[in-house]
Amino acid sequence: MKALSLLACAFTVTAIVSGCSANGTTNLVSGTGQTLVSGTIDREKKATALNDDMPIAPDAHIVVTLRTYRGADGAAPVFLQADGPFRGFPVAFEMAGDGARAFADRGELLVETKVYNHAGTSLAVGDFTNEQRVSVTSQGEEVTVLVSGLESCTAQGSGGFCVGER
Repeated sequence: MKALSLLACAFTVTAIVSGCSANGTTNLVSGTGQTLVSGTIDREKKATALNDDMPIAPDAHIVVTLRTYRGADGAAPVFLQADGPFRGFPVAFEMAGDGARAFADRGELLVETKVYNHAGTSLAVGDFTNEQRVSVTSQGEEVTVLVSGLESCTAQGSGGFCVGER
């Protein structure tokens, strides 16, 4: 039954394979080649974030982006990106690609994660994002990315990442 559950959840879109596991959590695998980074994405509850239980919308999705780090004042262009359905935390992920090319610039990639509880890609109250920089300096690293719920900037006590006018 577990295998059937996994099969029913899996889908493929251009080099991105993603789906959900039998327990409702999400698995996201992207790219071909060597594993650049893998790990877990989980929810962090803290005083400056939206901590309410959130029902997951049917069109919720997660976007994991690897960016090439070019220094504190430089742009961090997208190296690889995966987008797949979101079914709950934790999320197991693996990003694969050309390791020599990935670490050629400064030898560092940044992992950026956003969970959209809707079909679009504009952050809204109830979406999740990582507030702390997660860097990868060697191929095959395993990391944990913590994401926080976005609250309204007008909410009393808001202090983390928020959306709307302050």
